[in-house]
Amino acid sequence: MEPSQGPRLLAGRQADIVIMPAGPHTPPDDHPRFSVRRLVTEPVDLIVPRGHPLSAREDEVLLSEAKEDLWILGSPWQGSRQEILEQCSKVGFTPSEGHHAQDWTAVSTLVASGLGSRCCREWRPPIPAS
Repeated sequence: MEPSQGPRLLAGRQADIVIMPAGPHTPPDDHPRFSVRRLVTEPVDLIVPRGHPLSAREDEVLLSEAKEDLWILGSPWQGSRQEILEQCSKVGFTPSEGHHAQDWTAVSTLVASGLGSRCCREWRPPIPAS
C-alpha cells in the first residue's frame, strides 16, 4: 500500500486501521474523521558546516534556529525533500534552497564545503575532512 492510499481506505471503510509513515498524506492530529496516534517519534539531526554558529552546541537545537541558512534539499520527486519542507513549515519558515542533492556523499560534501545545511532522520556517513 502506498501511504497516500491510507486515508482513502479508512474513509471508504475498506480498512479499520492504517499504519503509515508520517508524510504529506498523514491526516492532521485533529482530523474530524480519524483518530491519529504517533507510534514512534524519531529524532532528526541537523547537519551544519564546521564553524556554523550551531555546530558548537551540545544541547538540543530547534529547527527554527536554522531558518536563515541555505538548505540542501532533495529533488522535487524525493520524499525527504517534502519531509524537510513540511517540518520547516510546521515551525514557521520555508527553507531557502541552496542546492539539491539526495546522495549522502553529495550532501555531506556540500555541507562540509559550507554550501548549506540539511536535516535527516539518521546521519549516515561522516562529513569529509576539509
